[in-house]
Amino acid sequence: MIKARIQGFELMAWLVVAGLVISAQPAHAYIDPGTGSFLFQLLIGTGLAMLATVRVWWGKVVSLVKPKPKS
Repeated sequence: MIKARIQGFELMAWLVVAGLVISAQPAHAYIDPGTGSFLFQLLIGTGLAMLATVRVWWGKVVSLVKPKPKS
């Protein structure tokens, strides 16, 4: 029952996407090189921030799990 409902939803989603793609009109828009450069920097900066966050959190998780040495 649930699987059939999910398949029906998936089919409807694909039909909506196909309809939007078929009915798309040209935008006649222009993205200048400065905007492209900004988007590229934003993507790279976001990726590096995510890596730094994971590295910090990973260190905290390992320190919680790793047994402390006896002095």
